[in-house]
Amino acid sequence: MIDPTDPRAALAMTKTDTKARAAEAGKQFETVFLTQTMQEMLKNAGKGAIGSSNAEQTWNSFLAEAIAKKVADSGTTGIAQSVERMLTAYGGKP
Repeated sequence: MIDPTDPRAALAMTKTDTKARAAEAGKQFETVFLTQTMQEMLKNAGKGAIGSSNAEQTWNSFLAEAIAKKVADSGTTGIAQSVERMLTAYGGKP
């Protein structure tokens, strides 16, 4: 049990909370960045079976977001980790 009157415990909790928040902000940033990248890629991938209708544009936006989320969840690009390190280095209050 953590003693709430112990300043060292409060500081440790704050650091842990800040690190977790920085990690989440990094992951969110990576997902948004990759979604935009995937959307641009899909624009240039050629016309699909649906043609260039509104339905295809809507489908492509969902597809781009799903691909980006999978890539971000895998943690293989290093974008989220870089953002997390930057936020924690500067006192990270995302």
